[in-house]
Amino acid sequence: MQPRVFVSSVMNNFGEFREASRKGISAVGGFPVLVEDFPSLTTSSRNACLDGVASCDVYLAIIGERGGWTAPSGKLVVEEEFEEAVKRGIPVVAFVQQTTLDDDAKRLSQRLSDYVKGLS
Repeated sequence: MQPRVFVSSVMNNFGEFREASRKGISAVGGFPVLVEDFPSLTTSSRNACLDGVASCDVYLAIIGERGGWTAPSGKLVVEEEFEEAVKRGIPVVAFVQQTTLDDDAKRLSQRLSDYVKGLS
């Protein structure tokens, strides 16, 4: 059975990274799950994304210079998806771009990759 891998990142100007993730996941025998492939749904985008995370075996976060959109919860969208993966015990893989990060992206990348504490 192919492991399902949810790809989480900002959407704006990240198409090439998301597409590279799709190709890499497929190349190693996985099934990439990207929100841009979701059909038109009657549920909210937030619920569709969290359900997408829940349906996967691995959560892959790609963090770039911008933290992205803040959800009504006050957390970043990628952060809500990350928390869903952690809550469900789904392994997390994080890639952080070597660039200047805004405050939100810096906080999120530290949360996903703390050297001492690990995932928090």
